[in-house]
Amino acid sequence: VGSPETPQLLVEPPWTPAVLWDRVTLTCQGSGTTGATIWYKDGQRWGQEGRDTFNVTNKGTYQCQRPGSGLSPPVRVSNGGHGDTALPGPAGSVCLLALLLPRLEEIRNAPQ
Repeated sequence: VGSPETPQLLVEPPWTPAVLWDRVTLTCQGSGTTGATIWYKDGQRWGQEGRDTFNVTNKGTYQCQRPGSGLSPPVRVSNGGHGDTALPGPAGSVCLLALLLPRLEEIRNAPQ
């Protein structure tokens, strides 16, 4: 008998790290019984039992498991406060735009 298939956590929006202000939704995907998902937050069994999808309202590290499957890889959701090193979502877009603007100016001014 092979080892159980590991479920995966689908994160929406898909950028990382996930940040609460982006209205993060987690969905447990993979084999095992649909609608019988067991959720873990910060390593502890957590109260979203049975639901395959939910909207995250608290920072933490989340995992899911279904009967007959293994435990998913962890997904960390931060509050976007001090100490978070990445700038996802709108803040990341602004940062990326600031990095790309000089290059866009070069392209715009290039001979046709």
